[in-house]
Amino acid sequence: MHRKIKSLLMLMLSFLTIALPLSTEAATPEAYCLLNYQGRPDLTSKWLYIFTFPNQETISLKFKETHPFLMVNGTFVPSANIQIINNRSFIPLRIVSQELGMNVRWDASSQTAIIQKNALQITVKPNQEKFLINGVEALSEDKVCTINGSLYVPLRFLEKAFPITLNYIPYKESSPFYLLGNPLITIDENSTQKQLTKEEAFQFLHAQLLEAYNNFLTNQTYNQNTEYSNSILDRLKTDIDSIQCTGKISRYWVFTGPYPILLDAFTGDIYFAKSKIVRSYIEKMIITDPEVFALDYFLG
Repeated sequence: MHRKIKSLLMLMLSFLTIALPLSTEAATPEAYCLLNYQGRPDLTSKWLYIFTFPNQETISLKFKETHPFLMVNGTFVPSANIQIINNRSFIPLRIVSQELGMNVRWDASSQTAIIQKNALQITVKPNQEKFLINGVEALSEDKVCTINGSLYVPLRFLEKAFPITLNYIPYKESSPFYLLGNPLITIDENSTQKQLTKEEAFQFLHAQLLEAYNNFLTNQTYNQNTEYSNSILDRLKTDIDSIQCTGKISRYWVFTGPYPILLDAFTGDIYFAKSKIVRSYIEKMIITDPEVFALDYFLG
């Protein structure tokens, strides 16, 4: 539904003028965004979807272009150019290994990639299904391949080789990551670090939303004590009191509520997924922000 609405609105906008600015408001600070998304027509009047990440890297996709996204330990890795070969996902070994804090080196004499971290050592050769974990032979589901000079491994290779949790998340309109319009692959190191349980996350989120709501009430631009504003504020309060946890993606508990919500189980940071006509973003909730609930409730 989200994708259909966006496509219709974008088509309508394209008939107005290509010279229209993307937005007349100040951009959301990237430091507070997990992801920033904009759509605009290119020189041929076809729509491009531009994703900007906290490290300022960008990915530009054409309408309905397939591009699986990668997230490692809760952070997007836009430089990981995932390849689909025979309906299977292949990931660049060096990039993922380095994102997991591993040392990677190439032994030219033996044509072997060596990945190390603490007591773990993995050795991989191109065009082979077999690889070694601390000298013990293991078997991949497909052969390791070379693409543009880089080693690519099947998705399940990582799960066998590294102490991680791996998930492939199909595109879902109900997910806070729906604006990707594509599957999301998440890789997370297995950690003993303290994190919020589902119940703890629920209680914490509800308390934080209520505090943000009370701060929002001090903004007389929206709290005008009129029948109209009171009805909207009542609806907002109902949405806050009706939050539900729908699962977990990577390190984030996922909630429904005033917006699709992500709550970082390790840090407690809260993110809202918000959408406008040609711009969407997943931004960190700032409790003291006087505009925190303005969009969708008071502003279209």
